[in-house]
Amino acid sequence: FFSRRERVRCDALLPMPAVIKIRVCSARNLPVMDRTTELTDAYITLQFADAPQLRTHVARRTLNPLWNREFRIEVADDNELQDHPLQIRCWDKDIMSSDDEIGAVTVDLNPLLLQPTQLSGWYPLYDTLRGFCGELSLVIKMDFIGDVNPFKESGAGVQFFSLAAPPAGMRLASVQGL
Repeated sequence: FFSRRERVRCDALLPMPAVIKIRVCSARNLPVMDRTTELTDAYITLQFADAPQLRTHVARRTLNPLWNREFRIEVADDNELQDHPLQIRCWDKDIMSSDDEIGAVTVDLNPLLLQPTQLSGWYPLYDTLRGFCGELSLVIKMDFIGDVNPFKESGAGVQFFSLAAPPAGMRLASVQGL
């Protein structure tokens, strides 16, 4: 069998389970999706990697829905946290036809791997045809099972990319590492 030193090295290679906690608070300034009422029947779906899709209730007849719904996603393999963003979509519920997507936001979870904090605030909902379609208030936390963060002193979250200029409607807040 393995010596104590070999067991410690082998344990370090095992996946570290974690729990992603998401609170979908509210949305504001959603577009009118129902021309008869000039309102929206909105709900939110959340998708992370291969986990089952999660969903809020439908907030009927409002452009500023309130959900205050909390979700937990258990992640067995911590490598998924680096490789998969959290996909959040806002939908309009339709009775006579298929539901219409209002907008979406993709949240990179890498910042939560480096600091034991939370991501919170208003995230812009974006639609490829209509552009910005309101904002979504979210709080996202991550807990590592065993209270050990294997990414604390690693290069997780380092991404390389280049842009000639910030995307339209966005501004550059800071540059790290020059």
